[in-house]
Amino acid sequence: MADTHYEELVERVLQLPYDQQLQLMDRLQGTLLHASEANLSAEKWKEAWLPELRRRMAETDAGTSGIAAEEVLGKLRGRNHAEDSS
Repeated sequence: MADTHYEELVERVLQLPYDQQLQLMDRLQGTLLHASEANLSAEKWKEAWLPELRRRMAETDAGTSGIAAEEVLGKLRGRNHAEDSS
């Protein structure tokens, strides 16, 4: 059985304008990241992220260029705005 308050909250969030949904997502993501980092010991954090860091460093060393987060988010926002207006 789903929590009624949770379901009501989700429905209210889905009715927010797109830019407010993005702001809420950014805020929640920051909170969740901070909480998850706070709950990990340094050793566990290293164990969790070291393979990913090594992979990214190898890609950089090989000349693979990444895409800035702002560019990716901007493209997603632009695509979603286009979908909202169609």
